[in-house]
Amino acid sequence: MSATSSSSSKPTGPERRRAPRAAAEIPIRLDALGSEGSGHLRDISTNGMRFSFSHPIPEMTLVKLGFEMAGAPVDLEGAVVRCERVPKGYDIAIFFTHVPGDHLRAIDRFVQQRLSAVAD
Repeated sequence: MSATSSSSSKPTGPERRRAPRAAAEIPIRLDALGSEGSGHLRDISTNGMRFSFSHPIPEMTLVKLGFEMAGAPVDLEGAVVRCERVPKGYDIAIFFTHVPGDHLRAIDRFVQQRLSAVAD
């Protein structure tokens, strides 16, 4: 399983993401452009995540992120692919560029558990 793996078939229709995502409300810490800050994770998949932040981060900026998921630390790196102004700050989307294998498995477990709970 890789955060940057590609598939030969592209999803179509309203949901075009390659990996399922799950809603979350988890505090995160980030390092972007040499500055540290904190935000809140909004949703996550094995390919990327969306979080809220107080300041804009330019697209294509590389960031380091860390948070706890189910009591385990998760540290990863990614690139900003979207930054939109929202009423209380900025909505920022990240595409993962590096996620250690055990951290990627923790994300996958979290997403699958959340999706299973919603389906029940």
